[in-house]
Amino acid sequence: MLIFKSSELPEYHDPSPHNRIVKPLFDKKDIPDAKLSVNTLRLEQNAVVPEHIHDGGVEVIYVLEGILTFTVDGETAEAKPGDIVYVPENIKHSTTNKYPQAGKALCIFTPSNDYTAMRSWTEIK
Repeated sequence: MLIFKSSELPEYHDPSPHNRIVKPLFDKKDIPDAKLSVNTLRLEQNAVVPEHIHDGGVEVIYVLEGILTFTVDGETAEAKPGDIVYVPENIKHSTTNKYPQAGKALCIFTPSNDYTAMRSWTEIK
């Protein structure tokens, strides 16, 4: 059994213009045969996850705090704590926070992502 202690894992800041903060919880680097990967995402006001796709992967996003605006395949909607956003594979999607309160979400990917690029951002101690 593996237990990843979130409080001991670093967060990484992707500076302007995106201004997003990501905490990789685990990915295929941590568990090579994992079928999924998990991270938290924090967006302060006006922060954005730009439009992108996951080639061959599905993303499920569980909103923990705040109100986040998602655009998935051209359809835009707000999600609040407890809401779940499903992003099918190969579909364009983005996320923004237009509100003063920070938004936070748990992001689950299958198959497992590789968070190497995120880990190259500025580490928050």
